[in-house]
Amino acid sequence: MSALDRCALSAAVEGRREDITKLLCDLIRIPSTVGNEAPVAQLLNDRLQGIADEVSFVPVTEDIRNDPDFSYPVRGLQYGDRPNVRAVKKGCGGGKSLLFNTHMDVVPPSSMQERPYDPWVEDGIVYGRGACDAKGQLVTAWALLAVLSDMGLTPGADITVHYVIEEEIGGNGTLAMARLGDRADAAIVLEPSDFVILPQIRGAVWFETTIYGQSGHSGKPGGTVSALLKSIEAIDDLTVKFTLCTSDVAFPSKVAFSAFSIHPSEYLESTGGGGDALISNPVGTGPYKLEKWQKGDSVIMT
Repeated sequence: MSALDRCALSAAVEGRREDITKLLCDLIRIPSTVGNEAPVAQLLNDRLQGIADEVSFVPVTEDIRNDPDFSYPVRGLQYGDRPNVRAVKKGCGGGKSLLFNTHMDVVPPSSMQERPYDPWVEDGIVYGRGACDAKGQLVTAWALLAVLSDMGLTPGADITVHYVIEEEIGGNGTLAMARLGDRADAAIVLEPSDFVILPQIRGAVWFETTIYGQSGHSGKPGGTVSALLKSIEAIDDLTVKFTLCTSDVAFPSKVAFSAFSIHPSEYLESTGGGGDALISNPVGTGPYKLEKWQKGDSVIMT
C-alpha cells in the first residue's frame, strides 16, 4: 500500500470514529454471557447491512451436540436461538482470500466491577465488559468492512468474517462455522494479544473426574480430608510447598497465577484478601517458578 493509500485509509477510519465508538458501546451494553449472545448477533446483523455484500445468520442447532468435536456440554445450555453471523466482502478475483473469526460472548463480570455493562470513554479508550475480549474485535472487523465500503475498494479476493457464539467455553460456535464449509487462503482469529501475532495457542481439554474426600465442619478442620490438597506449607519466606492427593498436570500453571502469590498482611487487609486487586496489581512475590514437581505427590514453587 502506498503512502497516499495509507493516508486515505487513516482518514477513512477517522471518519468512522464516532460510529466505531458508538457500536462498541452499544455492544458492551448487552450482557452477552454464554447463552445470551442473540441480541449481539441481531445488532451486528443490522449494522452490517449496506457495508457487506453478504450478511446472514448461521443457526447453531442442537445437532451440534452430536459432532465428534463438540466441546464440553454445559448443563442447561440450549441451542437454536443463538445464531452465528457471517459477513462477506466479495473480491474481484486473483488475490488471496482472508477469513476473520471473533466471538460475541463474554465472561461474567467479577464482583469488583461496579458497572461492567455501562461503558464509558476516557482519553480515547472505551471501557466496559468485553471491550478488550472480544467486542472490540467485533467492531474491528465491522470497521474493516465499513471502511472498504466507504472508500469504494474491492479486495482481490473474498474477505469473510465469522462472528461466533460460545468461544469462552470451548468454541462450539466456531465448530459450527467450520462445518459450514467456508475456505480461505488464511485465517485470523481476533483476540487481545498486545498486537503480537500468535501462530498457535495451547488449546484446551474438557473432562469430568470424581475425587473423594471427607467433608466436615469448618470449626473442626482436623476431621476433614481435602479431595485435592493434602497440605500447603510455607517452607520459608519465598517458598511454598503444595502436597497433592492426586496428580494434576495443570497445577503448575494454576499456582503460577498472580492471585496465588504471597502478599504482605497489610495489603491483604486493605484489599479484603481477594478480588481484582490481587490479580491486576499484585505487590507480593510471584508468579512462582517451578522448583520441583513430583507427580501425584508434591509441587514446590519458589
